[in-house]
Amino acid sequence: MFKNNACDFCDDVTTELADISLGDAWLNPYNQDGMGTNVMITRSQLAEELIKEGIENKELAVEHLDFEMFLSSQQGSFSHRQKALGYRINLAKRKGLTIPHKRHDKEKFSLDFKLVQKQSIVVRKQSLIQWPIMNDSHLFDKVMLGSRNKLQKRTKINHYIREVKRRFSL
Repeated sequence: MFKNNACDFCDDVTTELADISLGDAWLNPYNQDGMGTNVMITRSQLAEELIKEGIENKELAVEHLDFEMFLSSQQGSFSHRQKALGYRINLAKRKGLTIPHKRHDKEKFSLDFKLVQKQSIVVRKQSLIQWPIMNDSHLFDKVMLGSRNKLQKRTKINHYIREVKRRFSL
């Protein structure tokens, strides 16, 4: 929710040109603790030294995360920003919008995946329309509930189908 439409056309998941990149740690137990835990990537010696200094000064608490776990933690972002990008570009072009060339726009899409993407667009648009006219967050949540539940159901179905395909090498 509340995402600018331009974000639907960005393919950079990890701020690839930044010296330090942070992202939500969508991993157990961190995604359940409410502590705001992040995953982090450093890409320069200066960045690495700053992080080490923060650890030594007990200003940062850092645990090493292997690369596969990192990828797993950001899988939703990779799917949204890269795998689904081509589908959103196709939708935009059908509406007559001009979209710059992107690196990740050649994927093939299953129907269940398309339904998730369409509902995601609906939720984003609805949140941007409804929030400014609501004066109560509880009322906003009620207004958004139906479309968010629909997105959640479509996402669960998509994940189930993806897992079946993975298990049976389809």
